Amino acid sequence: MPRWNGWGAIDALPSLPPFLYALELLNETDLFGTFPSGVTASLAAARLVSRTPPIELEPVSLRLVRHRRTDGDPAVKLIARLVRGIVRELTKS
Repeated sequence: MPRWNGWGAIDALPSLPPFLYALELLNETDLFGTFPSGVTASLAAARLVSRTPPIELEPVSLRLVRHRRTDGDPAVKLIARLVRGIVRELTKS
């Protein structure tokens, strides 16, 4: 059973990535937010209006982090290599 914190159920969507959870919250409010352009293509963003920010925003850097104990794991290395390749493709200008 989800816990209630006065604003809404706080653990009803624990498996959503943070960006998607934030989009769902925006769907229920009159607030706004800034997101990577790839996030706005999600179903959660379909009910929102997407516009270019009125100010120039600094670029955001992303880091791929993993625990030292799994650093040598072939499966972890494969996933890391795939993620780097996907990010490279998505960020080509």
